[in-house]
Amino acid sequence: MRCSPTCAPTLRLWRATSSSTGRQAAADIPSAPVTAIWRQRHVLAPARLRLDGPVLDLTDVDQRREVELRHAEVLAEHGMAHLDMHEITTPRRVVTQTIAGDAFERLGIAAIRFASRLDGLPCYALFQGRASLVSDGDPLSLTDPAPEALQNAAASWRLTLQPAASTVAPPSPT
Repeated sequence: MRCSPTCAPTLRLWRATSSSTGRQAAADIPSAPVTAIWRQRHVLAPARLRLDGPVLDLTDVDQRREVELRHAEVLAEHGMAHLDMHEITTPRRVVTQTIAGDAFERLGIAAIRFASRLDGLPCYALFQGRASLVSDGDPLSLTDPAPEALQNAAASWRLTLQPAASTVAPPSPT
C-alpha cells in the first residue's frame, strides 16, 4: 500500500512509537496542515488481521535469507547482492513483484511482513482473498478535541492541525 503525505497522520496513528528513522523520514514530508475537511472525513478504525495462510516475515533473518537464495538471479540482475528492503520498497518493482508472485503462488502466503521505510516499524502487504482487515472496535473521530493519537502523530511528522468541528457547518445564506 502507498501513503501520500496527507495520510501520514493516519499512518503514524497506527504506530505506538517513533524511531530515528521516522524522524529522518519526517523531514522528507512537506509540512502542510492536516485540514479540517480531512479530519472531518476520516476516522481511525481499529482493525486486526484475518489470515488464511502463513505470513512471510521479511524482518526475520532466516526467512529473508531463504528469499535471497531463491531469487538470487533477479536480485543480481538489479544490482543487489542481498535483499535490500529499502530498495525493494521504493524503485525496484520487478524484484518486489517477483518475490510477491512466488510467495503467493508457490508458498500460499496470505501476507508479507516488512519494516517500514519511514520508521522501521512493521508493515503488512495483504494478498486479496487470503488476508483482510476485520473491524476490532469503534472508530475514533479525528475532529476537535483532537485525540491524543492524532496530536502525537502530527507532532512526530511536524504537521499542524487545523481546527475541525465535529460536524460540517451548512453553507451560510447569502
